[in-house]
Amino acid sequence: MGLFQFGFLPMPALPWILAVTGLLLYFLNKVFASRKKLSVPPGPSGLRLLFDILKAVKGGTLHLLAERWARQYGEIVMCRTIIGNLCFLNSARLVRQVFTDKGTELVTNDRPKTFTATCVMYNFKDVSFSDQVTNTNWLKMRKLLHSTIKFYGSGVEKFEKVMQTELCRLTKTLQRKIKTSGGIYHGQLGEYCEVELEQIISTSIQRALAILRILSPTIESVLLTFPFLRFLPGTYYKELCGNTLKYRDMFMEEVFTKGKAKHVPGEPKGMVGSLLEAQMSNDWLIDDHIRTLLLDSIIAAFITSNELLKTIFLYMVHYPQVMKKIQQEIDSVVGHRAPSLDDRRSFHFTEAAILEVIRSTSSVPLGVWHETREDIVTDGYCIPRGTVLFENIWWMNRDPAAFEDPEISSLWHWKAQLSWGELRALAGLPLRHNALTAVRLPPACQPRLASTHTRFVDRGYRLATQTMPRGDKEEVTTSTNERAINKKQSIDLP
Repeated sequence: MGLFQFGFLPMPALPWILAVTGLLLYFLNKVFASRKKLSVPPGPSGLRLLFDILKAVKGGTLHLLAERWARQYGEIVMCRTIIGNLCFLNSARLVRQVFTDKGTELVTNDRPKTFTATCVMYNFKDVSFSDQVTNTNWLKMRKLLHSTIKFYGSGVEKFEKVMQTELCRLTKTLQRKIKTSGGIYHGQLGEYCEVELEQIISTSIQRALAILRILSPTIESVLLTFPFLRFLPGTYYKELCGNTLKYRDMFMEEVFTKGKAKHVPGEPKGMVGSLLEAQMSNDWLIDDHIRTLLLDSIIAAFITSNELLKTIFLYMVHYPQVMKKIQQEIDSVVGHRAPSLDDRRSFHFTEAAILEVIRSTSSVPLGVWHETREDIVTDGYCIPRGTVLFENIWWMNRDPAAFEDPEISSLWHWKAQLSWGELRALAGLPLRHNALTAVRLPPACQPRLASTHTRFVDRGYRLATQTMPRGDKEEVTTSTNERAINKKQSIDLP
């Protein structure tokens, strides 16, 4: 043929193919060699590491352990244990970079495989603990959940009416109790309110909240690494898993099964009815999907509001002067009429205090964990595939690089008439000036505020007045003396 052939290729083309192949291999070698040179993020190591993590999770103080590591190692901390890699992201910049950058967002927003997703959520049928890899209908479910809740537009007005109705009912019940008893004293009011709250928080919701006990990254990792523990008689994990599934089934029987039996097609009532109506036009939507959406919405909606309210009440006990100013603001804005959501913009001090409580307590201190689908490179470090990622919200709200003194709340003493925008900026952004006189928060109550599984127990009323101006010290001393006269020197919270 006049041309030598090598296989199916003409001989003159061979040098070019070899040259291109050589260049390709060279660049691939450079890429992988540079990755190999990258080290994993710094962090604690040793045999004691796993013990410290397990102890912190059991005591509800993992966020405090993560805070200590953040102070020691910086913005990113890696813990390599036998139950897997845990990586803590300790700055808002790094969280945005890892979860939203185009180069990493597709491989860092998965959920790790957990006992909750596998067993409690009917094998990845939910939105919160699954992703598009484990749940092919995940995107459809998320859109359906948003459309069902309808918390925008007219949905807000309906929600407001429900709130006003329940508040009116509770107020009338308390007034009726006082009239029929011929008066009420402190102990009787406390006892009665406890019973009333048990009636308000339905048994169904309490059963759903019982499932939260298992929502711990370490417990999840232990159950996945040693799955036989949930079947081992007499162990904590067998009891925990058994109770979790039992409460889940009881909750579903009360809410979903009975709701489905009462449902009339074309006449949806509530969230269950809306989801059952959607099921008629979506073949992929099965009963297990509806069950998990109910769990997602109730747990997510109730847990944050419940913990925020308890935390605000705890702060009000420590700061009666703040409670008095909030009461004065409510009286001046609302008076004797029923409150509405439109009043919110008029509650300048109250809104600022709420935002500051959210900042200083961080009710979900480590966020909802993510998992890396592939190796990623960020800030010069390589985070291996399969690493569980945590947003260390607790530390971000206390980072000295962002806040001049993160343990000082500049909102508790009202010293200036600031605008709505200025108050929101003070509560939500780093404090850069002294528009309000600072008061140090009680250190004794801070560590327990973030854990959703910890009872708020704080014995002994103590204010760190050494950082206060002299006038504020005298005010606190006077307030403390008044409490001593009334024999209320200590505070015991249930």
